[in-house]
Amino acid sequence: MSSRDLPVPPQADPWAGELTDFAALHQQATEAVLLCVDKLRRLGLAGDRDSPRPVPLVVLGTAGVGKTHLFGRLRRKLGPRAVLVHLRPLVGSDITPRYLLSQILEQLGFESCGLRQIDALAGSILGLAQRGTLDYPPTVVHYPQTVLDDVSRMPPERRAELMDKTLEQLLGKNPILDEAYLRRLLGVPFLKPLARTATLAWLGGRELDDLQASRIGVRQALSEPDVTRALRTLTAVAAPAAPLLLVFDQLENLIDAEGHRVRAYGNLIAELVDVVRDVVIVQMALDAEWSAALEPHFAQSQRQRVCGRRLVLGCPTAKEAEGLLRLWISRIPDPDDPFPWPLTPAQLQGLTNTPWMTPRQLLLDLRRALEGELPEVISDAVVPEPLGAILSRTWEKYLVEARAYVDRMAELALGPEPARIVEGLTFLARLVRELDELESSKDSLRLQTPSGPLLVTVLHDPNPRSLAVACRRLKDFKGRVLGLREQWRDIKPTWTATQAERTLLLSRPGARWHWLSRNDAVSLLALASLLKDAISRDVSGPDAAPVDPQRVIEWVQKEQVPSDWDITRTLLGPDTGEPLVPSPVTAAASGPGNVAVQGAGALSLLVELRVASLERLQRDLARASPGITRATVLRELRTAGARVKWYGENLVSVAT
Repeated sequence: MSSRDLPVPPQADPWAGELTDFAALHQQATEAVLLCVDKLRRLGLAGDRDSPRPVPLVVLGTAGVGKTHLFGRLRRKLGPRAVLVHLRPLVGSDITPRYLLSQILEQLGFESCGLRQIDALAGSILGLAQRGTLDYPPTVVHYPQTVLDDVSRMPPERRAELMDKTLEQLLGKNPILDEAYLRRLLGVPFLKPLARTATLAWLGGRELDDLQASRIGVRQALSEPDVTRALRTLTAVAAPAAPLLLVFDQLENLIDAEGHRVRAYGNLIAELVDVVRDVVIVQMALDAEWSAALEPHFAQSQRQRVCGRRLVLGCPTAKEAEGLLRLWISRIPDPDDPFPWPLTPAQLQGLTNTPWMTPRQLLLDLRRALEGELPEVISDAVVPEPLGAILSRTWEKYLVEARAYVDRMAELALGPEPARIVEGLTFLARLVRELDELESSKDSLRLQTPSGPLLVTVLHDPNPRSLAVACRRLKDFKGRVLGLREQWRDIKPTWTATQAERTLLLSRPGARWHWLSRNDAVSLLALASLLKDAISRDVSGPDAAPVDPQRVIEWVQKEQVPSDWDITRTLLGPDTGEPLVPSPVTAAASGPGNVAVQGAGALSLLVELRVASLERLQRDLARASPGITRATVLRELRTAGARVKWYGENLVSVAT
């Protein structure tokens, strides 16, 4: 029997499809959140615009006690009757209203309980507005898919009429709503996939490229005032149908020496409470850190809004611990013996009678019992420490999640959120001895390097005009600068003004450019996730206890060697030369870079074939050298400069 047969992972995934849940545990906190959601729905149905401000809930507990697991339970219990959004603080920048809106709309696209959240929201709003028509019962709000199926079968003119009546009804009750934003929001479930993804991105305050913008008929991204109105509109229309539940997790990652980021977070929550209002706010943190390093830094006015009702999640009682173990063991197929197998009676007693035993520790000890590694006397446990193997598996898990995120953003024709890249760079600077973090923002990071201060800016803009403005702004900065852009999102040849601004930027002393490889982007995202979880004591060792964050840092430095990553070498490099890995367009224009790349034979093979795809070159070369990867082939061809002609990003030929 393998520990993989157990259904619950050591680190809880808030969006896990299957949840093994022991309902008696943390029932008080669960009921408190459900009551808040129900109260918000009743106030929304009553149409009371002078309703009291929301009172945030503060859920505290030790590491592994089940805070993130509570989010999964709420998803299952609420189903389509609420929209749940799970947020973790950024390291390196603050959670702005625009970032909050982008995360809400991104997670509206997630599936929960078999239904996309945007479908649940739109179907509930439309169904609620049409109660008394279409033979809908009062409970139609609980069955949004039924509403969407009915509306999708309507002729286009009938659907447009229904949408107009719904908007007229909603605006009649609440004139401050943004009609244009609301019309697009309610129309998302009926769009084709490409238009749906572009619309969700625009509704989330993101800037679109010209193709996406023309596809859905918009000209520019939401302005800052538009973002506030969008949040207000979204929460107000959701309240009577599927209330918005914002869960801020791992708040201990906000802690800094001066408390600046804690107070910035306090400002965000205060704005949600005072301005947005129609929302349920749940805040999760380690209990000791909240009391010692978070709450004391809030201003007095912030405490009145942030520090609402406090709920403490305790460790399971002996009865609850046994109930958890019974539940998990019941999910193991083909047990060798009756309960408490695979535990012995002595092991069961030792686990259930230990007062500090968290659900995570119980689960990991049950895994050890399955593998025959749990001692008979729990209190005398002496465990060998294969911590490296555990951290390696954990690191791979974060890499998989980061790749999935990059791919998901690529489907939107976007790169990773700049703030998340900055977050990864911030942690990288803490791990590389030659780098020091000076200050950071949502898309930039100032570092102290061996060559002096350096401003690194993520030039993520999908729109050529915005990217040209960003290049011009970076050019005008006084000091050393590095423009950073994802390698797979090239500057197109038709973006002549942008190309010109980039050339001007790189022509001035102290300015450089780096094309961030997908591998480095994934590594930066995984690094941030791993170390944030370590700070929150959500990384467990072989003894089921949280691993000290410093030990995780030391493991990353030794095993992943971030000082050797391409992006690190660029940060530490001199102010000369083109990027380490130039893009297809700039490679042809600028010739070979100053960094030598060991040849794999790709250029010689291309001379022989004349025209080939990257896959063909990699496949033929791998027959003789199995270690050859697509990235190796790509790098060699790009350093060949004008000798190679590119057709898109995959097909190449020898230049004539």
